[in-house]
Amino acid sequence: MIAVNVARDMARKDRKTYLVASTPVPNAAIYIFVSDHPDARDPSINVMLEPTPSGASIPRPCFRTSTRH
Repeated sequence: MIAVNVARDMARKDRKTYLVASTPVPNAAIYIFVSDHPDARDPSINVMLEPTPSGASIPRPCFRTSTRH
């Protein structure tokens, strides 16, 4: 919840949409970055929530399914 509150404050202050994301492996970690950051497309990062400048939060599915070819 701390990461969500920080992301909401940053979104309001910077007038940008932020992402709250996590990585389950190799070590669990929580990330906060701007929505257009290149890491947002990294398949190993699971985006959980998108706090917007208006104060709304857009929930995202917690886990992506990845396919190996």
